[in-house]
Amino acid sequence: MRVGVIGCGRVAREGHLPALARLKDVEVVAVADPVDARLEQVGASFGVGRRHRDHAELLGDPTVEAVAVCVPAEAHVEVASAAAAAGKQVLLEKPPALGLDEWDRLEAAIAEARIVFMLGMSMRWQEPFRAARDLVRDGRLGRVLGIRTVLSNDWLQHSDVADWRGERRRGGGALVEMGVHHLDLWRFLLDTEVEEVFAIAQGDDESLAVSGRMENGVPTSSFFSQSTGQTNEVEIYGEAGRLTATPHCAPRLVPVSTRPWTLDAKLRDLGSVIALPHAVRTRREGGFFVAPFVAQWRQFAAAVRGGAAVEVGVDSARRLLQTMLAAAESTHTGRPIRRAEAPRALAPARAESASPG
Repeated sequence: MRVGVIGCGRVAREGHLPALARLKDVEVVAVADPVDARLEQVGASFGVGRRHRDHAELLGDPTVEAVAVCVPAEAHVEVASAAAAAGKQVLLEKPPALGLDEWDRLEAAIAEARIVFMLGMSMRWQEPFRAARDLVRDGRLGRVLGIRTVLSNDWLQHSDVADWRGERRRGGGALVEMGVHHLDLWRFLLDTEVEEVFAIAQGDDESLAVSGRMENGVPTSSFFSQSTGQTNEVEIYGEAGRLTATPHCAPRLVPVSTRPWTLDAKLRDLGSVIALPHAVRTRREGGFFVAPFVAQWRQFAAAVRGGAAVEVGVDSARRLLQTMLAAAESTHTGRPIRRAEAPRALAPARAESASPG
């Protein structure tokens, strides 16, 4: 499968392109980016000769069969719709869109072109999270009683961060840029959709607390921030125990009868931390950041070549977008919002709504 990568920012440089280089049946034949220095650096680093400063030029290349759309979120629909119209298979980085009106346009373009579409939700491809889902499905936790997650980093403390990363209306902020990953993990880990959400934002969408209720009744809670230490952790609570998962080690299951201070419990903790088989597999696939991109591209290629179902297709992407829009609306109204009643437009962050224009 011959791939073109549109957008040469961090997620392309550190995720998609290193992952694609590890797949024997996939070749990156073209890249596109409007920033000359970034385009040339990425092209040289990954040995891609065809380098375009406009995505339309890349889409006009008949040798490109599929594209990775890695542009900022405010351009997702424009670029992905053009790719569909050009007959290219599309893997689109999250979030799917910034509103339902523009998503409808993209959905129509995908249907008309009859292309394979997949939303790139790399975090659900982290092996520890997939292992955690398997444990839940196997009944190891018994009846699930709740889920708690934290996703944070210090991006907004860096002087070289792109302006859009701090602006919700452009696809940045703690909810749209980051939190959408864990809103998706709620669905992925519990095998159900979100019923309603309630969210409280601090400052300019710098930090956000989101609680929810899933369609199966399970309560959920998450904290997202772009201005503190890096954390990516999930805890699932069930009648039979507590399951903790991070991208860096195998999931840890603590039965309810376990006393955490006993030697037996400490040995179990050590075993989950070192988890040699997990470490070896992850290392072989490029490390904990690259490995999930390898996995999602492998599935996307199988869908393109063999007709396999994609994991996050059009319908699933729409439901995730509704959940994101409902959470954004909740920060404005101060009340829970049902996913099915999500507004069609993205409610601005507090500081954005106060600024003129």
